[in-house]
Amino acid sequence: MKNIQIIPMKNNTTKTVFAGAVALALLFSGACQAPASTLKQSESFTDKNWQMKGLTIAPEIDWNLDGIPDTDIFPLLDACEQDDGFLFQRDNQFIRVFGDELCDEESSDEGGRWSYSDTDRKLTIIEGEDDIQEFKVLESSANRLILLYRFQSTDEQWHDMTAVYTLRP
Repeated sequence: MKNIQIIPMKNNTTKTVFAGAVALALLFSGACQAPASTLKQSESFTDKNWQMKGLTIAPEIDWNLDGIPDTDIFPLLDACEQDDGFLFQRDNQFIRVFGDELCDEESSDEGGRWSYSDTDRKLTIIEGEDDIQEFKVLESSANRLILLYRFQSTDEQWHDMTAVYTLRP
């Protein structure tokens, strides 16, 4: 994984967290769905619209550069970032869904490709040609998705960023 400099600005936050980054509301599959024990893990989060509801980091980092180390990052995000999400389609395309409150550079939904490895529970998101981010899926259920993103800060310390997503209302 490449070293990433985290700067608390909309563009980097979005790409890092919602990939970013992050957000990610679900549509329940119908009653004709196979029993959970026979489903592939990726099927539990595909064709569902996810919205971020929480974002934490460990060990702590001074996210907003106010001199105080932070662990709960979600309240530090702009409101226009808090209502963004993801839709992972079965055809391995994903759409970054912008919420009602748009940030300055947001104009229409964006997207890319995604893949998932059941073996190591790794979700890979590709935006553009060289923006590749890897997440570990910690939990994936009918109404909740928890992703772990590991990055190295500019001081060469490793951090675990955990994003909690729920169904978009």
